Amino acid sequence: MMLRFLLLLIVINLKAGLDPLKTRHANQAKQRAENAVASNDFKTAIQAYIYLLDTLKIKDDKALLNLAHAYMKRADYNNAISRYTEASKAI
Repeated sequence: MMLRFLLLLIVINLKAGLDPLKTRHANQAKQRAENAVASNDFKTAIQAYIYLLDTLKIKDDKALLNLAHAYMKRADYNNAISRYTEASKAI
């Protein structure tokens, strides 16, 4: 009986667009990016934020702004401007 209930919950979440695996990956990517920024490892931060925003398609304005900041810290001005522009449109 309990197994049926758990399976029903999983099906309901998946139909509602809630993918627990995607959520876990998103949380891990965000944590990895934040840790990298705290360590001034902006290359790793950029990779993690790109995975979060572009690969997983997570809508996170703060992460987008932080990605732009990370590009700026690496003196990658073209990508920084592009992401700042994208962030300004999201507001």
